[in-house]
Amino acid sequence: SIECYHEFEGLFRNYSAQAGKEQYMIPYFIAGHPGSTDNDMLNLALWLKRNKFRPDQVQAFYPTPLTLASTSYATGLDLNDPKLNKRIYIPKGEKQRRIQKAFMRYHSPENQKLLVETLITMGRKDLIGFSKHHLVKPLKGEFPPSKKGGGDGATSRKGAPSKQGGKIKPSQCKVGKPRHSSKRK
Repeated sequence: SIECYHEFEGLFRNYSAQAGKEQYMIPYFIAGHPGSTDNDMLNLALWLKRNKFRPDQVQAFYPTPLTLASTSYATGLDLNDPKLNKRIYIPKGEKQRRIQKAFMRYHSPENQKLLVETLITMGRKDLIGFSKHHLVKPLKGEFPPSKKGGGDGATSRKGAPSKQGGKIKPSQCKVGKPRHSSKRK
């Protein structure tokens, strides 16, 4: 989750400072990963925009032998807790994989049409408009802005995305203290 990323980032910066090193993080996200829904990718796109990330290259998930993710892809089961035997969404098919990748490259003009169509299908017209609070601009000739900035909500601040998601308990994140100490005596 994004909360886990932020927790890890805080730990990374803290330990880098303690070690006296200037180090940088580059987030690595994968589109189409087993369990990843369009809503998950939409929330990731909103986070990317809010944090001023504009990925040029996006990795698409491809099953590789001997990995839990590939087993999840083949079985449709969440293997993070095999006892639950819980089914998860598996993004398959060319269009579905393109949609997930497009969310991560929300800023690219070649993804605009696909994202506008997807957002409308998802009932999220509020994310289509011209302000910094919108994810994508409307297609040419659609959603003409009114003189008062109102209308269908596509170009107004009203209904713009809010920060979603609640607090996550630190124990739910799989980050912690480093296993090795780099301190020398």
